[in-house]
Amino acid sequence: MEDTVHDSSDVGPTLTDALEMPEKLQPQREDEVIGQPASIAYHLNLKLLAEYLLLPIPMCTAKDPVTNAACQAHGPFQVTVKSRATAAIIEWTFPFGHIVWRSSSQSALKYGMLIGDFMLAVNILLSGNNYAKVALLFKFMNMGMVGRSTFFKIQDTYCVDTIKQFWEEKRGLVISQLKPKASVVALGDGRMDSPGFCAQYCTYSVMENDSKDIISMVTVDKRETARNSVIMEKEAFIRTFDTLRQ
Repeated sequence: MEDTVHDSSDVGPTLTDALEMPEKLQPQREDEVIGQPASIAYHLNLKLLAEYLLLPIPMCTAKDPVTNAACQAHGPFQVTVKSRATAAIIEWTFPFGHIVWRSSSQSALKYGMLIGDFMLAVNILLSGNNYAKVALLFKFMNMGMVGRSTFFKIQDTYCVDTIKQFWEEKRGLVISQLKPKASVVALGDGRMDSPGFCAQYCTYSVMENDSKDIISMVTVDKRETARNSVIMEKEAFIRTFDTLRQ
């Protein structure tokens, strides 16, 4: 094989030899999404890199919408980088506006949602952060951000019920370990969402003294206490220990 000589042809590739623009990459396994390292990439650097790349397609394959004739124009093509939420989209275009090739910095999930958008929305919630503050940070960094409506849609569709189920499973395991004990010391405290009489919600947390495990969390809305924020913590205390005694 080392002695074999392959003659090169002066005939360029035909239109039928040109590859089609690839579809969006979709992860096939969970580990292709969870735990994957990510970085901040600047568009200027991505464009500089893209301009040195050799595309697998030798010519423009776009067709005229009227005549259906193929463009067949050869490069060099113009490179543009633009944001789509948290992703960077690189496009190689012909001056007539034809998109010759497109590449995304992120894979997409089944219904087209970008992995970065999904992971950012989920982890804002899981880390206890606030969407508005994270969005402001991204604005100052001039970075693309997952949309507000998309964030709440992901939260409602994928996160809330899953987190509740996980919490109930973990809590049930802790409670089952405490049942054989002769006595249990529980430490409880309530936290309002805002100071003073304007508080709307009270979250009451209870921790087991020896293991320091959280065994209960109850949230009370002021509308459940006749709009009296003063007695929200008392109501949460009653609900909590009524549940724990069951």
